[in-house]
Amino acid sequence: SQTMLEPLARTFHALAYSILKAEGHNPILLSGPEQESWIRQLIDGVGWPEELKPALHTRGFIRELRDLMLRATERGWNYEDLANNGKQYKEEFWIAASKFWKSYIGTLILVDADHGEPRERLDSAQLVWRAAKVTKDSNSQSSSYLTSQFKSILVDEFQESDKAQRELLSNLATDDLVISVDINSTVGRFRGADPDGLDAALAQYRDRGEVIYLDENFRSSSNIHLFLEKISGEFPKPARTQSSSATLQGEIEAECFVDPANEAGFIADKLQRAHLERGLKWSEMAVIFRTPAQSNAVRHALMRS
Repeated sequence: SQTMLEPLARTFHALAYSILKAEGHNPILLSGPEQESWIRQLIDGVGWPEELKPALHTRGFIRELRDLMLRATERGWNYEDLANNGKQYKEEFWIAASKFWKSYIGTLILVDADHGEPRERLDSAQLVWRAAKVTKDSNSQSSSYLTSQFKSILVDEFQESDKAQRELLSNLATDDLVISVDINSTVGRFRGADPDGLDAALAQYRDRGEVIYLDENFRSSSNIHLFLEKISGEFPKPARTQSSSATLQGEIEAECFVDPANEAGFIADKLQRAHLERGLKWSEMAVIFRTPAQSNAVRHALMRS
């Protein structure tokens, strides 16, 4: 048996970082808040349209500008591509943003205060594209090492990937490759996920592999399954439908609330009634939140009741 010195399960970003480190690069990965702070310091260095100037230093504008550069990078664009597309689609703000992007990139090489060596600051999208370019060279050290080290590659939630991540996978793919996809469960479009481009991305793997469709839904009761099928059927590109053989029908109820406190009170009441009137154990119930912070209101509502 062999001892693994590196983790078996990684995100695309963690893999990309390890690839660049193996190639002798020493990048600094910018977090979201760090990148926004960096943008705020540089925002006045570009001539912006008059209607944008009142918003330049607001948190919303800084975040939108950061997202624009990230989404463009994930699609393989540089600042020139952004300017050209701005002209083509008559998006004048893209043209101004491309000028800022050009100056922004020029400031990302810093000198390490301790070692005096140049270190490049990269955001998450630049990190993956840089690794994809490195691994595209079959003679690179990391490409040869990774293809020999990982004989089998399993990719989960591939519908959440962007173009840069798909390019990186294509460069590293072995003959033993398993890709799991569920286009209906895509939630990361705001982070650059590209479910609409899945057919093109998967074409190269279909030609030399086997496609297995999982046509039965074991996760949902029958009513919930039919409801989800109805919703997904209204999407621009309806996905392949599934069937459900669940004997439990299930219930669906939608409510709107004026504030988080009313919402938490409603959820707490539902849980209490299910426990006292229907005899459900607390361990048999679950509340799913979008963020951990939302759980505090429900916890307090349960304590009050």
